[in-house]
Amino acid sequence: MVGFAALAPSGDDDADARHGELATLVVDPMHQRAGHGSRLLAAAADTLRENAFDVLRVWVPEPDTALAVFLVSAGLAPDGARRTHDTPDSPVTEL
Repeated sequence: MVGFAALAPSGDDDADARHGELATLVVDPMHQRAGHGSRLLAAAADTLRENAFDVLRVWVPEPDTALAVFLVSAGLAPDGARRTHDTPDSPVTEL
């Protein structure tokens, strides 16, 4: 296994039953830039579509510019939303 993706219905306050969320998308660093992330993202989108979801949401940690660039290159776009989680170490902001 070189990567995995996990999906869930979106838990956002403004989401409805047709909004799905990509909860995680991870590819082993030794296997990145070989198309695995793109295939996982495409499979995730297909799975949501097959299950009557019509919106794909993804939260990206603010400092993770590589993930943000990847998602934009795949056709997703930021919507301006942001949220912050308090953690024991420091707050984490997601876009």
